[in-house]
Order: sequence, then structure tokens, then C-alpha cells
Amino acid sequence: MPPVKFVFDTNIYISAALSTGNYAALWLRTDAGYRIYCSMPILNELQQKLESKFGRERGQTAEFIKNLQPVITLIYPSEKLKGVVSDPKDIMVLECALECEADMIITADKDLLRLKSFRKTTIVHPSYLKYMYPEVNKE
Repeated sequence: MPPVKFVFDTNIYISAALSTGNYAALWLRTDAGYRIYCSMPILNELQQKLESKFGRERGQTAEFIKNLQPVITLIYPSEKLKGVVSDPKDIMVLECALECEADMIITADKDLLRLKSFRKTTIVHPSYLKYMYPEVNKE
């Protein structure tokens, strides 16, 4: 059975960057049995938010993003979506999921969660992973 394909919304990466001991940080592992896909627009938003909203220095942000490289598979979405959700920042997550044919989008964003699914991709709150992969959360 192939590994489950996830797309993490920016808020998951932010949570992991702000606290290395939380669940989000535990999920960013290479040996977890699933694959995490990401796109440059998501990484760009991550960098921008960590620096402007959370006061992280550019070097700290660059180091965090560099450390993601062995964990994520970077993809370049080809399909541009319009009008699916009201927040244009959410569209980049959907485009990423569409491109990699993700099984799930993991997000705490209420607008995305309201969709429940997008095409063949289920949209779930991060707490769902605690039950899906309890072994990851034990560390």
C-alpha cells in the first residue's frame, strides 16, 4: 500500500516552527510512513508570516525551511484555481493538493475545514493525525 499523501497548510508549519515539542513538529519526520507535499507559494507564505507576524529573523526562518527539505516533497502546481474559496491564500493549498493528488489536507483554517473535501482530497483538522498515527505522537 502506498504511503498516504498529505499537504500541510501553512498554519501547521508555523506551529512546528514556534514550538519544537508540539504535535506539528512531531509530524514533520521522514520516517513517519506518509509523504508530505508542499509548494513554493506555501513556503513563501510560511517565511513571510514567521518574519512579519511572529518576529522571527530571516536566518531562523531560512534554517527552519532548509530543515524541511528532507521531509517534504516540493511540487509545482500547474492548475490555477479561482473562486473555490474566499481567501486567495487557501487556494495555493488546494492547488498543491490537486497537483500531488493528496489524500488529505491538514489544516486548522476554518474556511478550508468547512469544505470537508476538495475533489478527491479530504480536509481534516490536525487533531485527526493523533488518531491516525498514534505512534508518531508517543515521542
